[in-house]
Amino acid sequence: MMLLCAAASVTLLAACSSRPSVAVAAAAAQAAPTTAPAPATPNMTSIASVWNSRTALAGKKITLHGTVVKFNGGILGVNWIHIQDGTGKAEDGTNDITITSDMTAKVGDAITATGVVALDKDLGSGYFYKVIVEKATIERALSANK
Repeated sequence: MMLLCAAASVTLLAACSSRPSVAVAAAAAQAAPTTAPAPATPNMTSIASVWNSRTALAGKKITLHGTVVKFNGGILGVNWIHIQDGTGKAEDGTNDITITSDMTAKVGDAITATGVVALDKDLGSGYFYKVIVEKATIERALSANK
């Protein structure tokens, strides 16, 4: 079993560990690069603020700025973009927000996204989002991943 675990991907690390919460946190730290906080502007909402004020923000349009850490295109008719802005905590997942959009982005892009906050989205098959930003428009800053 240990040989299998050693050869397994980071995604399977939690299944191999006797302490899954520790393994999940370690895998998240390895998989998701950290980002510097976005410059504060009056019209921007930090990712930590979205998590902390999600009930009050439900159904409202917000603007976020961050670095794309994951992109999955064309699933359920939209693109799924995870961003981080240096706020929140990796341990509880409040450092990352999922955005849906018909626009694209690349991992490493610095983007500004404007969309509507939705809560408790259950897509089935284990995909549940306590908070998600939907139908976002995306503006890209210059990045190393052109």
